[in-house]
Amino acid sequence: MRLSHYQKEINKKNPISLAHEYEAIIPPHITIPSMSIEMHNNDQNSEQMKTNLVLLEEEQEHAIVRVAAY
Repeated sequence: MRLSHYQKEINKKNPISLAHEYEAIIPPHITIPSMSIEMHNNDQNSEQMKTNLVLLEEEQEHAIVRVAAY
C-alpha cells in the first residue's frame, strides 16, 4: 500500500474510529429534524397562543358565573 493511499484512508475516518477502531453512529433524532421543527411558524404560533388565551379567559368568566349561580 502506498503512503498516499494510506493517508486518504485515514482522512476518511473520524477520530473515534481511529482511536477505538469502531465507527461512531449519530442517533437520527440529532441529525434529522422532526416535522414540527421543519414546519414551525413563529407568527402563526403567536396568534394561536393569543387565541387560546382569549378562549381561556372566556371559560374562566363562564366558570365564575356558574359558581355565583350555585
